[in-house]
Amino acid sequence: MVDPEDPRAQALLHAAADHVLRLVIARLSEAGVRVLPVKGVVTAHLLYDEPWQRPIADVDLRIAPQHLARVREVARGAGWKELAWAPAYDNIVLEVAGIMVDIEGTVGPPGLCALSVEQMMSRALRADGHDVPELHDHALLLCVNAFKDKLIDASAWSVEDLVRIVRLPTFDASTLAARAREARVVALAWIVANWLATSKGDAPWAIVRERLSRRPPRAIYQQALGSAIASAPHGYAARLLTRVAADDPRMWWGALRRALAWQARVTILGRRG
Repeated sequence: MVDPEDPRAQALLHAAADHVLRLVIARLSEAGVRVLPVKGVVTAHLLYDEPWQRPIADVDLRIAPQHLARVREVARGAGWKELAWAPAYDNIVLEVAGIMVDIEGTVGPPGLCALSVEQMMSRALRADGHDVPELHDHALLLCVNAFKDKLIDASAWSVEDLVRIVRLPTFDASTLAARAREARVVALAWIVANWLATSKGDAPWAIVRERLSRRPPRAIYQQALGSAIASAPHGYAARLLTRVAADDPRMWWGALRRALAWQARVTILGRRG
């Protein structure tokens, strides 16, 4: 792994990642697959003076979930190595020119967030010759990503992205709160905002928390999740509770079904190995 503290190494990694990003976008576009880059390959240019200041480990992309099979076909034709295929999570991981490319068809694990990739694409903007997420959509995706990692496992640079994105002059706390309501993740976003406001002393996230709800939404759920993470952060209880964070209970079964299907697949493959 490239040293995140080495500016020269990070600069070279970003150059390689940008090259791979453009290569993958071009190849998939030829096949009729629209691609939306997210996270580090975007935030490095959006939130930092120099891209190398934001360490990256891979290239993160989002596509409409119905195009995942087509991506596999393109990857085989292009000679890209398939590192992982997780249909339960609408996820495929490739290696392209030595760079890992993580492609997902949803915002967070399926069933966790009602914001779809197609909705993000409908509001996407153009920057650096390709689509990038609209600011508040991207902020919500970053919230979901940090929550999925139970906050305590979120990488330092993922947290730093969250700290920086709310300081952009075009950011509006009320707009993010409205997107969270549309995506049915008010409780999830409140938990992230509260964590950043209290543990990090982040004033802009305190404003987001206020816009979301003056009182903790789904307080009993939050207490159960907090207890599960405190006692066994990597245990089944904590993992399953993070999958039922959506405000709409109708989404919970789909999220749990996908999580259990993924766990079953991992267990079976492990036994075969």
